[in-house]
Amino acid sequence: MAGVRKETRFDGRSGRSGSDGFERFTASLIVVSGGYRGEEHVVAEPRWLVGRGPGVDAAFDDPEMSQRHAAIEFSRGRFQVTDLDSTNGTRVNGTGVATSELAHGDRIEAGAHVFQILIERSDARQREARSRPSSIAGHAS
Repeated sequence: MAGVRKETRFDGRSGRSGSDGFERFTASLIVVSGGYRGEEHVVAEPRWLVGRGPGVDAAFDDPEMSQRHAAIEFSRGRFQVTDLDSTNGTRVNGTGVATSELAHGDRIEAGAHVFQILIERSDARQREARSRPSSIAGHAS
């Protein structure tokens, strides 16, 4: 399903982390390898779970992924991934991790899937939009 964007909303099952400043960022996981290649999953809350499910925010039908495989969390102004004692582990940029800070473009491996995280400051995007000249159809200067 190339180009599919899925936004998940917090329903209380994941719990909240130190979310101060979370609203100033946007983050998405792009599936770059695995059965759901091309999908984009918006990290809509400060604590967001990935796994086979149930009870996760992004569920994947992947026998190599644990039911609750990893958590993407925002705390103290940074995103991080934490392996949730998964059977096959979690890797960031090829290195096995228990917990690792994430930067824009990092690759996260969970089960047979590889994700790329895209992190952007929302205020930077808003400034960019404001600096572009707007054009109104039919408007003559």
